[in-house]
Amino acid sequence: MLDTALRGVDVSAYQGTIDWRAAARDGIRFAMLKATQGRLLANPDLRNFTDSRFYENVMGATEAGVACGAYHYLTAVNASEAVQEAEVFLSAVSHYKNRLTLGAAVDVEDSRLPRNKEVLTGIVRAFCRRVQSAGFSVMVYTNPDFLRNRLGDLSAFGLWLALWRDPALLPTELMYPNLRIWQWGTAAVDGIIGRPDANIGAADLLKRREPVIDYADEVQRRAGLADTTMQYLAAYRYGADLLRKLYEAMIGKKREE
Repeated sequence: MLDTALRGVDVSAYQGTIDWRAAARDGIRFAMLKATQGRLLANPDLRNFTDSRFYENVMGATEAGVACGAYHYLTAVNASEAVQEAEVFLSAVSHYKNRLTLGAAVDVEDSRLPRNKEVLTGIVRAFCRRVQSAGFSVMVYTNPDFLRNRLGDLSAFGLWLALWRDPALLPTELMYPNLRIWQWGTAAVDGIIGRPDANIGAADLLKRREPVIDYADEVQRRAGLADTTMQYLAAYRYGADLLRKLYEAMIGKKREE
């Protein structure tokens, strides 16, 4: 359920220097900060770059008491590129993980993304699962057109919905059951030049949440298990618990190394 009192913004270098204390006094409770991007729209040869204002924004916002998450603008055209973009994102944000209490998001709106629904869904899942494996909760930012026509089931991840309309017309949980943030338009905010994107958060958005981990996918990826092996594990009566224990053992081993 959305809480109309839980006001947020999403920003990038485009907004310039932000007075986060002024924004907080104006009622801004949370912010989604652009961290990285795949290809540059104007120059596709320029790839995998960090937003020039990310570091100052994450420090300034959190020190002003504004809860933060970070997002990546996705341009990958296959799963391999998606993982590469995820690695770039993680290299930019991991140092600030404790400050990014809202986790991570992937921005899925670029018109150049593959139009095949199965392919694009696989790309988004590859990015999200890699970021999840690093301990971040993950949301997918997208719009109703993409949800209907270009994306398959992504219910394992939170939804940051781009649907610009009257902020009094709240999206329903029936239509968007995994809704975490609603970007409804733009609004004037003290301390921010122009009119930044305006958001409303779910009632429990600011409660720190543990990331949802796909244990089967993580075990298969880390151990290089065949699909048939995973099918046997899934059919086993205690398969889900076994996969969780295998994942925890792998993580523990990695940490020891």
